[in-house]
Amino acid sequence: MSGDKFKVMDDREYMLHRPEIFIGSMSESDHYGIYNFGYHKKTYTPALVQIIEEILDNSVDEAIRTEFKYANEINVTITDDFLKGWTVMVTDNGRGIPVVEHDGKYQAELAWTRPRAGSTFNDDGRVTIGRNGVGSACTNYFSTEFIGVSCDGKTAVQVITKDNCATIDTTTYKSKVNGTSVTFVPDLAKFNVKCISDDILNIIED
Repeated sequence: MSGDKFKVMDDREYMLHRPEIFIGSMSESDHYGIYNFGYHKKTYTPALVQIIEEILDNSVDEAIRTEFKYANEINVTITDDFLKGWTVMVTDNGRGIPVVEHDGKYQAELAWTRPRAGSTFNDDGRVTIGRNGVGSACTNYFSTEFIGVSCDGKTAVQVITKDNCATIDTTTYKSKVNGTSVTFVPDLAKFNVKCISDDILNIIED
């Protein structure tokens, strides 16, 4: 093995280099399946759908964990912002990510910016969707901007990243509003598309 070809990548670099391993195909293609109670053909990039679903699944998991006492209102808004481009926002009225620090970093920051950080590694009695602890980080790494805000009813933790999570800015402030909000701008160039298509919108709605 040539020494000049040997590399050691961190998690972010590796996921950006080999995205298919974590979020699926980066190429747009035709898919056939049951959508909106009918058999249809949809044309989309699986990885782009996946990074949206990763955030949505977190809210659904909170609803399942609490037997729908919390996160029983989940809103997904996908718009073409004039300045930022296509923007996805997922909000819920869950309990929020615990405002706890681990080695000097808030749990919300770790959950949104680090793969292999999460609370879904124990498979005993599993009822939730998430299990690998990489989803939110993948969404972050493949977005030009990511803004996450989570509040436990007392303190809100806000995490803002730019340029595929190249920079991270975390702040806290007082808030009485329970829940989590994640807004991100998918880096569409990495998915070889220029927009979030109607087919993708239909899949997320379904």
